[in-house]
Amino acid sequence: MLFSGIICSFRAKAGIADEAIYVKADGSIVPTGSPISTTDNITYVLTENISVPRDGIVVQRNNTILDANGHTLLCTGNSIGFFGISVTNLSNVTIRNFQILNFTRSIDVCCSSNTTVSGNNMNDTRTGVDFYFSFDCRVTGNNFTCTSYGLALDASSGNILSNNNMTACQYGLDLRFSSNNTIVQNNFFYNDCNIAFWYSSENRFFQNNFSSKECVGCQEPISNHGSSVNIWDNGLEGNYWSRYNGTDSNQDDIGDESYIISENNTDHYPLMAQYVIPEFPSLHVLAFFIIATLLVMIVCKRKHLTRAP
Repeated sequence: MLFSGIICSFRAKAGIADEAIYVKADGSIVPTGSPISTTDNITYVLTENISVPRDGIVVQRNNTILDANGHTLLCTGNSIGFFGISVTNLSNVTIRNFQILNFTRSIDVCCSSNTTVSGNNMNDTRTGVDFYFSFDCRVTGNNFTCTSYGLALDASSGNILSNNNMTACQYGLDLRFSSNNTIVQNNFFYNDCNIAFWYSSENRFFQNNFSSKECVGCQEPISNHGSSVNIWDNGLEGNYWSRYNGTDSNQDDIGDESYIISENNTDHYPLMAQYVIPEFPSLHVLAFFIIATLLVMIVCKRKHLTRAP
């Protein structure tokens, strides 16, 4: 009843679509009148919330930015089998700033490269982001809450997953037949299984925080199928594990003893405290750096003028 009430309230404020919305290869938006606008056929921005009974938005154009601008994409029907956003056989697509609710797969990326998924919130979906046969993609700054699978990589490699929060999921990260991916500075909090490996090796994990559910006799919730062997540090720092009970005799914030995760998987440099993950995006960092540089230049110039005869 509560969810029905949320949907009814949402529908009163949302653009209602009876079918999926397409960003076509020629740059057009179908059907016409959909609440998505563009001025350059590169950046497509949602102008209001979108409510659909089945599939949501299909991107069919390379070199495209799909920006929700904080709006919500909601599946109001039976979500079994339906996706929120689909990207297939494309390159250089960015999906950002969405609130996505109640789909089987919030964002579905297939056979694509250089796709970026950033700044999205995904709740109550079976899978938050699903990449398969996709390469050189980035997933950064997203929140996955109460999903069956937060992030899933199938037969995918060379991808970077960073600054994401996987919280209260059945599986925070699911890796199947995937290798050479980098997973750095993510929070895995209180998932039933933080990471599930299925024949996936040579992935690198460091500066992640793993906080596990507390229960007597529980092991670190990482499942390993097919003797997957992965790398758990960058040569200097590993990851934070809430169940690590080692010592730090030299006070360098790195545990004296390695942390054994599973057979053939060991974190050699476990962190003694949670890694502090930046809360602001890189563009803000760049802006801060530019402003700081300008201030230093102004101060130096004033000192030079003061010292001049």
